[in-house]
Amino acid sequence: MKVIGRPFKKGESGNPRGRPALPPDLRKQIAKDKVSFLKLLLRYLSLTHEQRHARVSGPEVTGAEEIIHGLINKASTGDGPATKIILDTAFGKIHDDDDSEFSDEDIRILNRVKELRDQEIKEARSLDQTSPSGAV
Repeated sequence: MKVIGRPFKKGESGNPRGRPALPPDLRKQIAKDKVSFLKLLLRYLSLTHEQRHARVSGPEVTGAEEIIHGLINKASTGDGPATKIILDTAFGKIHDDDDSEFSDEDIRILNRVKELRDQEIKEARSLDQTSPSGAV
């Protein structure tokens, strides 16, 4: 018989015991993989675009390297979600209520960086508007 609507009473979980725990050896392997991925990400962040491209074009490139290369390329073009993934992975997530960890000087520097970025965007847009149609 097909159940229509809610198969459980209100407030009753469909999975009362929750998600099963991973075996300890698998948890250790995942932790090692996360550390390896983070090290690889930080290494790739220190390379120039040409160096990353040469590395990814090589015959022994891993899937993780391809993913990191793609993320960095997207982030460098202003892709917000890719940038967020990189920053969250490399430096940890920063929550809105974590302001207490920033000094007044830190906040001043971050605001100045934002101003400079906004200024660069404004200048780039004005150059786009003044260039002849079809030219880049």
